Amino acid sequence: MGAKKQMNSISRVSIKKSIWVVPALLAVLVSCATEPYYEVAPISPTNVSPGDDVNIGVNAETTFTWLPTENTQYYEFHIYNQKTKDTTQYLHDNLQVGQICLEGRCSLTLNVDLPMSKGHAWRVRAGNNAGLSEWNRTRFNMISASTASSASTESSTESSTEVGTEVDLVEVTQSSAVPSAVPSAKQAASAAEAVVENPDEIPSVELAATAVEVSEPEVGTQTNDGTETSEVAKVSDDVAVRDKVEEGSSLESASVSNGPDLMQPAEGRQVATGSLVDFKWRSIPDAVSYDFYIYDSVGKEMVESLTDIAAGSLCKSDNECGLTREVSLPEASHSWRVRANFESGASPFSSNQFAVTP
Repeated sequence: MGAKKQMNSISRVSIKKSIWVVPALLAVLVSCATEPYYEVAPISPTNVSPGDDVNIGVNAETTFTWLPTENTQYYEFHIYNQKTKDTTQYLHDNLQVGQICLEGRCSLTLNVDLPMSKGHAWRVRAGNNAGLSEWNRTRFNMISASTASSASTESSTESSTEVGTEVDLVEVTQSSAVPSAVPSAKQAASAAEAVVENPDEIPSVELAATAVEVSEPEVGTQTNDGTETSEVAKVSDDVAVRDKVEEGSSLESASVSNGPDLMQPAEGRQVATGSLVDFKWRSIPDAVSYDFYIYDSVGKEMVESLTDIAAGSLCKSDNECGLTREVSLPEASHSWRVRANFESGASPFSSNQFAVTP
């Protein structure tokens, strides 16, 4: 009888333990089912801003921005102090994607207080359960807050002056009977951007977009006031109008003459699906940023749309720019394209076809 009671007591204890064990086991199983699992570490992010060799004021609020990478669960960020070699002062080692990434950009805003010196650097890398990517580094200079404020004020003044000059030139041009229907380079660039979702129909923005035709009466005919024109007067007027037009459009025409010279993948190059591909092109002087796209010809959509990427983060040498992306596309011929952005407009797109193989 005593043995039977002892067995019943042991059974009750086992049941009570099971009641706690089962929910705990279920929680572990649910966690494993919902948590993504990756077999390879993500690729390195692309730093956007601040770009290389940018001046940052001491303790100024600075937003560090980079492009997100696929298969990333978190990011690690730190700032390298050139003077002390320290990387722990601004270390953030578990930046969750959902908290810092929005609309194709990841960012972290800090008030950076480092010794005034060149050669500091901010670094970011991506991580998941399989491991970490390589660090991506961008150097910057720390200057005094007063110097940074003065530079910012000068830049704002220059921008205001340029805007005022453009308005004056527009008034002069209109008073010289230049047709207002002629599109500017900025308008042409905006038109190109408007149809970027259908990239194969992107119009080329040619230098001729800024050309202006001035209608002049033929030599020997009468003008509105009844006087006859002369060859000398006609040539003089042509030159005056052309000079005014060129004065206002020289900056724009310089920026839209040619697109970037694409280096690799070259036209028709084969690329294995799922592989990491280095996209490279020659830099264009005075370009402040670039737009980069990869077009899926099967799905008829952009699978990569990276816009306004600072030239300093893409161009590591005087004549070469580029970035690395994972290409996971169907077996077919697709395309990648790049254009340069300037203070006064944008270049045409340059495009290369490439073939994706198994």
